[in-house]
Amino acid sequence: FLSLILTFGFGLLLGPHHPFMRLAVDAVIVPVEAALMAILAVTLIYASIRLMRRRIDLMSVLFLIVAVVFLLAVMPTPFGNIPGSDFIIDVTGMFSRGGARGLLLGIALGTMLTGLRVLFGIDRPYGGN
Repeated sequence: FLSLILTFGFGLLLGPHHPFMRLAVDAVIVPVEAALMAILAVTLIYASIRLMRRRIDLMSVLFLIVAVVFLLAVMPTPFGNIPGSDFIIDVTGMFSRGGARGLLLGIALGTMLTGLRVLFGIDRPYGGN
């Protein structure tokens, strides 16, 4: 918690383009992104293996193919990008941005509805009649 407060304070004082702030952000964001990508890869492959054990149909094979193509497209290679990977990343980014917007809209509407229920007295989260 102290590190969070100190980093936030340095960010306000130094600004986002200061070399120390760039180093601090890169030291946190890059490892977190790599860890989340590893978790995503393991989860997708595990889910496709379980799906193929239960049934083998067009959708399960398509899920496996899409998971492998997506993982190959975002995987860093020593020889540069795989041809066509930019298009795949753009298309999957379009769908993920749409999903993220849908989730955010759902969260906003749910929060607003809960707030209205509390304000009108329909829901009493802290007890009472």
